[in-house]
Amino acid sequence: MVPFRTILQSIFPQIQSKTTLPKIPPKIIENIFAILSIPDQICFGLSCKYIFTCLNSYLETHQKQLRQLLPPEKRVLLCPNVKRRPRIQLLLQLENNHWRYCDDCWTLHPHSTWRTVQSVRRHLQKRYCSECQLLFQRQIRCMPYAGKVDICPCVTITFCDKLQLMQLCRDARRVVPPGTRYSNNNATLPPGSNQPHEKLQHECTFAGHPLIAIHIKTEFLIVGKSRRLCVISHYTFLARHEAPSMSLQSLLPCPHKNIGNWVRRILSEGGSSFTGWDKDRSTRCFNCKQGGWTRSRNGEGPYTFKLSTLRNLGNSQWPNRAWSRNCYG
Repeated sequence: MVPFRTILQSIFPQIQSKTTLPKIPPKIIENIFAILSIPDQICFGLSCKYIFTCLNSYLETHQKQLRQLLPPEKRVLLCPNVKRRPRIQLLLQLENNHWRYCDDCWTLHPHSTWRTVQSVRRHLQKRYCSECQLLFQRQIRCMPYAGKVDICPCVTITFCDKLQLMQLCRDARRVVPPGTRYSNNNATLPPGSNQPHEKLQHECTFAGHPLIAIHIKTEFLIVGKSRRLCVISHYTFLARHEAPSMSLQSLLPCPHKNIGNWVRRILSEGGSSFTGWDKDRSTRCFNCKQGGWTRSRNGEGPYTFKLSTLRNLGNSQWPNRAWSRNCYG
């Protein structure tokens, strides 16, 4: 990482190598604030008392207050690309040896909150609860030690999110018996359970790869007597060019072993580490389009290849092996 003083000298050559921050004229500091993003403005302002005073002066000039720059946000279930939000970017920049960002409540927790499984068990046995830790009487606010699971390249959920999704599935009657068969579009669900539910469905498009785009449709439901939360993901791979390259034409459908390496390569080359489709996390891989790449009957539109997976995220009990198998952190 380039030292901040080096950056300052590249922007303002008049700053000498031995110049301390309090000796930099306030006008130069204000010019620096003008070219920084809001999270960087706040972080720079917190670097010392002198810079913080300059920040307040800069905000007064623009008729703003510090608390108005990045006000608290209400946490959103299935929030795409959450780390791109300015407030979350600020919290991630403020992480240090004592404080760590929490995905459950979008705030900072002391490092002691991240407990091992053994500590959590002792915690449960003592029936002790404190702010932003396990709360009893069915109120669980934060479980930062339980890890996170990627739902798609742009959405990650926590264990508390899973509990909320399970309750939404029960309310929407998206509960199916074990052994249920699934079609390419929907599972065979009880009457009334196929109605759209915005918090139980998510669609996105991964466009990081230069040759192939991936449209992903995800839905949630509860399966079996043990009430496991399952994620059904439908992947549609779209060739960006008029015809797939030779490497795409040679793609063999599931269950050929090369399908996993091929998908992994597409996501990796596109800058994503998403692994929800992987056989170690996906309990079933079904409805691959036989014959490889296809096109619409009239010969128009892009070439596509379809793949669907079913993942078991486990029940509501903790610790949870099925959940841990899908976790990446």
